[in-house]
Amino acid sequence: MAGDSSLGKPGRWRARGRTVLAAADAVWAGSPALLAGMTAVSVLSGLVSPATAWLQRDVLDTLAGSGRPSGIDTGGVLWLVIALGAGGIAAAVVPQLQQYVQSQLRRAAGVVVTDRAYQAVASWPGISRFESPAFADKLQLVSQLAQVTASSLISSFLGIIQAGITAVGFAVTLVLMNPVLSVLVVAIQSLAIAADLMNASSQAQLRVENSARARRQNSFASLMSDPVAAKEVRLFGLGTFLRGRMLAELRAANSAERQLGRRLLIIESGLAALSATVIAGGLVWIVAEISAHRLPVGDVSLFVLAALGLQGAMGQIASSGGAIAQSVSLFTAYTEVIHAEPDLPVGTRPVPPLRDGITVDDVWFRYDESHPWALSGLSMFIPAGRRTAIVGLNGAGKTTLVKLLCRLYDPISGSIRWDGIDLRDLDPDSLRARIAAVFQDFISYDLTARENIGLGDLPAIEDFDLIRRAAELSGSAADIARLPDGYDTLLSRIFRQVPKKTATGPLRPGVLLSGGQRQRLALARALMRTDRDLFLVDEPMSSLDPEAEYAMNGVLDGISAGGTTSVLISHRLASVRNADQIVVIGNGVVAECGTHTELMTADQHYARLFRLQATGYRDAGDIRIANGVTVPGAEVDR
Repeated sequence: MAGDSSLGKPGRWRARGRTVLAAADAVWAGSPALLAGMTAVSVLSGLVSPATAWLQRDVLDTLAGSGRPSGIDTGGVLWLVIALGAGGIAAAVVPQLQQYVQSQLRRAAGVVVTDRAYQAVASWPGISRFESPAFADKLQLVSQLAQVTASSLISSFLGIIQAGITAVGFAVTLVLMNPVLSVLVVAIQSLAIAADLMNASSQAQLRVENSARARRQNSFASLMSDPVAAKEVRLFGLGTFLRGRMLAELRAANSAERQLGRRLLIIESGLAALSATVIAGGLVWIVAEISAHRLPVGDVSLFVLAALGLQGAMGQIASSGGAIAQSVSLFTAYTEVIHAEPDLPVGTRPVPPLRDGITVDDVWFRYDESHPWALSGLSMFIPAGRRTAIVGLNGAGKTTLVKLLCRLYDPISGSIRWDGIDLRDLDPDSLRARIAAVFQDFISYDLTARENIGLGDLPAIEDFDLIRRAAELSGSAADIARLPDGYDTLLSRIFRQVPKKTATGPLRPGVLLSGGQRQRLALARALMRTDRDLFLVDEPMSSLDPEAEYAMNGVLDGISAGGTTSVLISHRLASVRNADQIVVIGNGVVAECGTHTELMTADQHYARLFRLQATGYRDAGDIRIANGVTVPGAEVDR
């Protein structure tokens, strides 16, 4: 079984038992009444077939006048026919009722399973699991299978109960007619059950293995249909290449399934042929017995129904048992997700307002053992109420530091302290409630402009004045004013705009903002938290034009002037000149630290980077902007 291969047999059975209990709990939480109804219907369905077989046998015997020299008992036949008709009606209606109840139960359990799975995902304090391929495979299985395997697992158990009742009824019938024959039929069907269980385990394992292929296949398929990726796909002619990769994953999965299917065909066909041979031999025997007047004629019908019914019931047990084995293996992914321990230790200390500052003390960090160190002994101090800028080459560890400050990861060694308190000891949710951030890889949600901004402070998402103020501060207000429905415009090209209550006409697509507009919107989302202790901004100018960059620098200056501790990461060194301190990171450590003037005077890493960047602005004649006036022939400011 996936997920417990390292356990011994007792451990595997305990793990499977916990999985079954988790599924039963989800189904029960979905609807106790439906589960009780499903159980009752399953028991009733299990009794119908054996009862019908015996009634049919009695009708035939009565019609043949078996054992009655005086002739047919008309009244007795009438009651038998009525009972047989009722059994036929039950046999026709009960499966439909069973299917209806099962579908209702599946939907009810699906809501519970989905809610619990993603409640668990949302509760993890860190983000390391989202970067784990193994855990991504589990989440893939959860999203695809959890909704059906919870109810199907219980339905399979009920199916075994139903088939078991039917099998016992028919087995008793065959034992009364021919004990040897009944033993042969049961023995062959027992082999079929064992084979089905083994095959189901193989199928479940293959499903788990194919989940990674399915993720890769979906990834290539989404690139071919994603509106953002479409530009490069068309420009570089990647359609055929991506389609080839997608089909390669699909063919690999199909090939593995085909090989397993061929093996299942050989095993199951052989057992079915053997079972049919035994039943055919039994039919020859009973015809001979009836011809010799040792058995009544109705026993032909009873034997055929009992033999085929027993075969079918045992096959149902085998099928349900295989479904259980497969569902348990697949449902294990769900239980591992909902029972996963927090990926970071959860502290309980309340987070005080930041008064002194944040101390980064000899911090070492890498994303996993196969990666190089992103930070290798980083030490620095971020003073409260001041503006700190962090610069450095790509891969220096700047963005990693932002993630650690938000406690999305913990340092492997060293510590980060908030006014002297290790972040590990603080409650993560309380810590993040005191932080506002614009990440380098910011998100544009497929929601309205109003909601895209309001998500920055969920308790205030209905406060339109605050949303509008954040938009004005970020420079987004002018962009939003030009949208078809203003703040109520859907910012998406993959969904349609939901019209206002007073609007008429067909649904229309949403609007896709430019990169710079989306970046300003991300800043507006962060500005919903203007009263926070720490404001983190990672590359806020990457998609902005010069005018928007100038305006954003003014916004950041205003945040710092208001006494908020801010950390700005930028490759555009002109935007960090006014910082109270500039920290240059290189190779995971602090290379130098100081004000712009101090670092230019030191003439080391920062000065070299600043001059290189400034060279791009010097054309035929050296120019600079001083108090809004263009001055030709001036030296570059050092």
